[in-house]
Amino acid sequence: MKKVMFISFPASGHVNASVNVCKELASRNVKVIYYTLEEHFYKFAGHENIEVRGFPENFKKYYYEKAAISGKIMKSLVRILHMVYSFTDILMPFVIDEVEREKPDLIMGDALSVYAKIIARMKKIPLVLVFTFLIQTDPENPKPPIPPGAIRSMLLNFPTFIDAMNIKNSINKKYGNFCDEPGDFLHHQDEFTIVTTSKEFQPKGHLFGDNVKFMGPTNVKHSTIPEVKDTIFVSIGTVQSNNLIWDSCINATRGMGYKVKLTFAGNKQNKVTLKDIPDNVTIYDNLTPDEYRDIISQSVLFISHGGINSVSDAILGMTPILVIPGNDETVQMGQLVEKYRCGRMYAYKKIDEKKLREEISRIINDSSTRSGLAAMRQSFLNSMGCKKVVDEMGKKFNLF
Repeated sequence: MKKVMFISFPASGHVNASVNVCKELASRNVKVIYYTLEEHFYKFAGHENIEVRGFPENFKKYYYEKAAISGKIMKSLVRILHMVYSFTDILMPFVIDEVEREKPDLIMGDALSVYAKIIARMKKIPLVLVFTFLIQTDPENPKPPIPPGAIRSMLLNFPTFIDAMNIKNSINKKYGNFCDEPGDFLHHQDEFTIVTTSKEFQPKGHLFGDNVKFMGPTNVKHSTIPEVKDTIFVSIGTVQSNNLIWDSCINATRGMGYKVKLTFAGNKQNKVTLKDIPDNVTIYDNLTPDEYRDIISQSVLFISHGGINSVSDAILGMTPILVIPGNDETVQMGQLVEKYRCGRMYAYKKIDEKKLREEISRIINDSSTRSGLAAMRQSFLNSMGCKKVVDEMGKKFNLF
């Protein structure tokens, strides 16, 4: 039996995107050892060829400290950079011990799992990357100039940037010059790369090489799309935070005649402060993935931060999207949502209830989104899919 080690980046959306690939490998008589936080263990239950292991205590302590302020971190590219390098520095001794003991035939990791990349390169073990966001490299210009947003973030957070570079240099000194440069995180780096969207949704998707596999969304089995949609659904993900959104969405949708459902997705940074919550509003601390998708499919509008998994679920559910972005990545997602006529992006810097209500009404009354959503939905359904991606992994790496 061949052995695959998947070393996750343990945020919920990143783990969720890898579950079906691991289950498919396990069904082909491949042993999968999956490293993550204990809160995700249940997602792999019932698969005897998958063994889930926890990260060490020092990493968990640091991770949860950062999770408590993830909203602030996600607004700054430099803070994200510092967090990823710090994760890597903490995890490397643990990862080295695990790899030396298990001797895997293949290592898999999220695009942000820099520790997985380093150990694969150190030990000369084949590597597969899973992109839970769009590839940022332009296939026609692999070495583009640094984006203005990144330069601005560096200038505004210069001491943090210098500290991040010092951590990276220390990692290279300890483990060889295998650590990603800042521009490498969002690059496929010519590795076998699985992307959880379609070629049509990825900018210039048809220009990427054969090493990039557009699997499509990880879960295309969607509940029946109801004929009548009666809900406005609000979710800004597990790591973003913006307390203005929750109260503003409730106030902006008053009297519209829809059910309004909000989920904090387990993110304790978010809260509703209104005292007079209307009877048509339901607030969830968290939802299972199936509950989440079912509510999206029942919705006439989905108000989202613009994460790729959330946008994909909305497209599969034929639900228009209003993206309220929190960083450069989600701004890009909002631009694509508009380009493909799947909804709109809230383009104002501040949350304004009047403008928010105008945007909500505009999207709900825009019949053109139906054709845009249908086209992108079909592109997802026409993508490679999990089984074909695993077939190609098996052939390339002689797994079965």
